[in-house]
Amino acid sequence: MAAITLSIDIGGSKIKACTLNKSGKILQEYTKVPTPQPANSKNVLTSIKSW
Repeated sequence: MAAITLSIDIGGSKIKACTLNKSGKILQEYTKVPTPQPANSKNVLTSIKSW
């Protein structure tokens, strides 16, 4: 099985995520959702889990 990395970028206005192969090539384009307000750990994790 090939190694796959999940990349998550938590920003002030949106959270983006994609998967990368071991060379860093994007396997799946970024998925984006708005950053919840307030951006506490519970709300951010809930947003990520909604994918």
